[in-house]
Order: sequence, then structure tokens, then C-alpha cells
Amino acid sequence: MNKKNLFLSLALILALAALAGYTAPLASAAAESAAVPEASFIVQEEKTFTLEELAVFNGKNGQPAYIAVDGVVYDVTNGKGWKEGEHNGFAAGADITEAIMAAPHGVGTLKDLPIIGKLADPANAGLVLALEELAAFDGKDGRPAYIAVDGIVYDVTDSAFWKGGAHNGFAAGKDLTDEIKTKSPHGVAMLERVPVVGEIKK
Repeated sequence: MNKKNLFLSLALILALAALAGYTAPLASAAAESAAVPEASFIVQEEKTFTLEELAVFNGKNGQPAYIAVDGVVYDVTNGKGWKEGEHNGFAAGADITEAIMAAPHGVGTLKDLPIIGKLADPANAGLVLALEELAAFDGKDGRPAYIAVDGIVYDVTDSAFWKGGAHNGFAAGKDLTDEIKTKSPHGVAMLERVPVVGEIKK
């Protein structure tokens, strides 16, 4: 092999090595980029809405569009047929249980919609209880489980952590202000996950 061919061969080998060195990071970066959406996906915690809070999410002026049906709150912002919070005479930001039951497709239209949370029970909203009355809501024998913290009454009946009206030595039907603030590892932050149903009588 003459010097010219040897030089060309070496140049080709160096060029291939350089290309290999640069393509590996590019392939790696592409793989990382493809993985980002899955890694950054966050599951939202369910929220409890009053009718007044739900009304804000009417799909207007950039707001998301939520509806409530049978106590469940659905996100219809990107729902098929929903434009700016309206669909065939239905308006977002409201409990449309009766209207959707009477609709041609009924609740079948809800099956593919994301569930955002639940609607607060209007029968319990605005309760004013004395501590003696609160004691009746102990979560036992089918009764609801309520607790009071800083004068506010919370419904923990449906919380997975309050089975039978008890949680880590705490018992429902009581004012647990001191216990929640000084003994619970999560403190008052845990109360963000449960609905407010009333207040303690002053």
C-alpha cells in the first residue's frame, strides 16, 4: 500500500471514529427526550368541590371546564363536543346530573373523561355542631366520621386512612386540634385532602 492510500485509509478511520463519537450522545439525548413526558407525568390528587367552587371552572376565559354528575367531578376541557364550556345545551361549572341522565347518550359519554374529584355533599355543607353533637359522628356502625380542627369540621368518612372512624390512635367525633398539630407527622396538611362540612358552635 502506497503512502497516499495509507493516508486516505487513516483519514477515513478517523472520520468514522469522530462520527461514532458524536452520534452516541445524540442518540442518548433523543432517548432521554422521548422519556421526558412519561417521567414528568403527575397524577393529580382528587379535590372536593362545593357548587360555588365548581362554578369557577366554566370553560370561559381560559378556565378549565368541569362538570359534576352523581357527585363525581369530570374534566371536559378537552372533551369531545365540548367547546368553551358548552356542549349541546349543557354548561360546564355546574352539577348536570339530571340533564345528562335525560340526554340521548346518558352517562356513557363520561367513561373516557378524566375524574378530577368529587362534589361536596350539599346536605352537610354549613353544619354548625356543638362538641357533644360532633361526638355522634364517630364513623362507627355506618355513621359518618367527622373531626374538628381549629373550629372547622372535616368529613373523613371516605378517607382511606380513617377506617371505622380511627386513624393512628386518633378517633373521629372529636376536636383533634392539639393531636393533629402536635402529634400527627403530616400535621394540618392532611386536611387538604378531606372536605369541610361545617364548624364548631362557638
